[in-house]
Amino acid sequence: KGVCFVFYGLASSGKKTCVYNIAKQTNRGVYCVDIDEIEKPLFDNPAVLGALFDEYERYCEIEKAKQHEIPIFLLNSCDFLFEKKIFTPESEMDLTIKRLQEIFIEISDDFEGIMIVTTDVFDEAFENQFHYKLKFVEPGKDTKTKIWKNKLEWLDETKASDLTEKYEFNADEINNIIKKVQIDEIFEGRVPS
Repeated sequence: KGVCFVFYGLASSGKKTCVYNIAKQTNRGVYCVDIDEIEKPLFDNPAVLGALFDEYERYCEIEKAKQHEIPIFLLNSCDFLFEKKIFTPESEMDLTIKRLQEIFIEISDDFEGIMIVTTDVFDEAFENQFHYKLKFVEPGKDTKTKIWKNKLEWLDETKASDLTEKYEFNADEINNIIKKVQIDEIFEGRVPS
């Protein structure tokens, strides 16, 4: 209760997926807000950020009434918010971002839930706002091979390793290819060569 995490680093590295896996492992719901999708309303009215925290609190009450665990508040894709801490605004946009950052800091200081923020870029000036920081980096070849094998159970170690060696796919690209393969398996009833 009252913990804030930031998952940051490489784009498309599985930060959001990791949050959902944590939720599943700990039997928690997830209240997810994709910040990049509500950027305009936030810039038009920074108080919207505070309203999101209020909505999360209401969701917590609903989950508590059902005798469920405290849900995770996922603020996803917060790049513009945590890219750079604004101390001296130089434009109207900077001023708005600074106000949003101040609102976040003020609310997170008294936050009583479980919050995980994901962002590709993270200014270390925000470090004190988070209890835990986890940096996501490009997976190594062994990890990529495991991703192939984990998602395509019929793929043997040698073929998975060959795919990793031949192609420089990131984890997100591998997952997209795997989804296409799985869809083809369903429609065509066979695995690809």
